[in-house]
Amino acid sequence: MKAIRYIPLLTILAIGCADETSTVDQVDSNEQSGKKDTPITPVIDDNSNDAKDDLLELRPENFVDSVNNPYFSITPGRKYFYDGKDAKGIKIHRELLASDKSKEINGINTITMWEREWHDDLLVSDTKKYYAQDKNNNVWIFGEYEQEIFGGYLKGEGDSWLSGENNAKAGIVVPGQPSIGQELMREYDGIEEEKSEILAVGESANTTTSGFSNCLKIRDYTTGTEEEEVNYYCKEAGNLTIETVPDTFSKIQLTRVEDNFSSDGINIKYPPYKTEITEEMAKKTALKKVALSDEVTAISIEIRDGTPVYVVDVLDDNKDTTKVYINLMSGSVIKTELI
Repeated sequence: MKAIRYIPLLTILAIGCADETSTVDQVDSNEQSGKKDTPITPVIDDNSNDAKDDLLELRPENFVDSVNNPYFSITPGRKYFYDGKDAKGIKIHRELLASDKSKEINGINTITMWEREWHDDLLVSDTKKYYAQDKNNNVWIFGEYEQEIFGGYLKGEGDSWLSGENNAKAGIVVPGQPSIGQELMREYDGIEEEKSEILAVGESANTTTSGFSNCLKIRDYTTGTEEEEVNYYCKEAGNLTIETVPDTFSKIQLTRVEDNFSSDGINIKYPPYKTEITEEMAKKTALKKVALSDEVTAISIEIRDGTPVYVVDVLDDNKDTTKVYINLMSGSVIKTELI
């Protein structure tokens, strides 16, 4: 049984300020001692979109054990809750848990963030993302393992990738010293490259629950495509605060933050999405179920009461249409509906 403590975002503001002071003190200490850390920010060739032209110097000695960038921090046990709608008007709910789990990638110890997302109250993805911070306070992503969920079943592994495997490379999510116009390689999954551009520093932003005055505004985009997002990382929250898609009504925003969550349940085993019930079998079943059936006019797959089903439209001799709902896993008829 977990203990839950709600953290008002004003409290998060104080936490974010404390982290920032600690970071500044560390930099001052290094400068006074004459110690200079080797810069390891990716060098972007603006004349090329090829990820192999990016210089990524990943050395374990250049990384620290925690992630405390004031714009993006990881406090084990802290969960961020997001709500909003996508460009199609689908209701989005997202939960992001900072876990106490770690994973070694490229010889570097990364921290696992557990992200789950619901569309219209149905779980659609369960993802582990792996982050680490270097001595220059850059926050890197080293990969992710995404499970696509459909009606409680594991449908696929989505956009899973790990730095060092299949040509994939780590990249920077949030820089340690952001400046307007700065461009970075965010990630390369071995197929597509994502880049970031800093649009504003010290930007103001508002959600339905809070106002923020010190945000980093970043445009994330996939090279060679029209895919892009504009995201706000705010010091008051210490993490992603608002996610938008330009020229659409898509907006997902932070609604609350809670602490003291356990990381023990992050490795959920979903049953595999596997069926031997084909569309042709579903059509035959539907035609047998409807008296005086004439033909099947449409068939689709939907989630009904949390279960994947075929929805088969059957036209009868009277030109009336009956919808037949068939369990996609077992082939049994759940119900019929005359429309």
